[in-house]
Amino acid sequence: MFFFKLKFKSFTHFGETGIDLENVSEWVGADTFFSAWLNAIRIFLGVHKVEEICQKFLNGKPPFRISSLFVYYKNIYFLPRPLSASLKNHVAKELGTHLKNFKKVKWIPHLKYSRWLKNELGVEDVDSTYNTQEEKYSSAFKKIIRPRVALDRETMESNLYHVGYLKFEKDAGLWGIAVGTEQGLELFETGLLFLGEIGLGGEKTYGCGQFETEFVAPDEQFKELIFGGFPHRVLVSRYIPTSPEILKLPQTFEAYRLGISRGWVTSGRIGFPIKRKAVRYLCEGSTFTGNITGRLVDITPRGFYPKKLSHKIYRYGLALALPF
Repeated sequence: MFFFKLKFKSFTHFGETGIDLENVSEWVGADTFFSAWLNAIRIFLGVHKVEEICQKFLNGKPPFRISSLFVYYKNIYFLPRPLSASLKNHVAKELGTHLKNFKKVKWIPHLKYSRWLKNELGVEDVDSTYNTQEEKYSSAFKKIIRPRVALDRETMESNLYHVGYLKFEKDAGLWGIAVGTEQGLELFETGLLFLGEIGLGGEKTYGCGQFETEFVAPDEQFKELIFGGFPHRVLVSRYIPTSPEILKLPQTFEAYRLGISRGWVTSGRIGFPIKRKAVRYLCEGSTFTGNITGRLVDITPRGFYPKKLSHKIYRYGLALALPF
């Protein structure tokens, strides 16, 4: 198992769905992270290595699994709120007007996460979690909007637009988890080194997204989340169920939220003006019981392979949950 932190050297641009380039996110989904990692492998080791890796995932023998990348600030690691989290009646009454704080909590420090998983929440737990989110989480990064000008090639007329960036503080960045075989984790570490040189996210032409990786040992509170016993498990990655798993979703999941992944096709350093197939997934924070697997999904646009590209396009959807 790898527990790692990404320390960014400059600004980042993790685009969100929208018309403008102003919308940016402070965290990265596992599917986006895997695509960026695989693209780095493509640039440094070639397309044949990418095909070899993808085939292992498609054969049901993935060399590793990864979580999404979440924000950390100093020694606090934030996790997505379990969607099944609820309050007992007497606690809700004691909260009174502060009940809205419970609804506003989206990110929970790992030090408090076990109580949220067990639904053992008191007034102090809700208030302290909300305050930590507002004070520490929001202090980990700053959003910056920069103006840009595009010039028409023929008329030279200008068009003003804006681009959003994030700047993480010195003791802040993104963290994640990788589990797998010894060889698989070595491969993941190599790809992570390549990705740090290229950059994660958009606007890489302007030096955005480059990072250094630090591998750290989880503290005692995090070890409890990884190996402890809880009434249910929570997704820390995006999950695309296999066909048999889809039929069991109502019995397996206690609470879940669906998301959709869209975007353009990129291979190596080349971006194509063609949209890949959209795919739906279960979001981070979804809670369930039992074991789930997930899969890699073929999202190659129709007629794109092998005429315009020598390889297919895949989207990552393998499940990683706490506790393991």
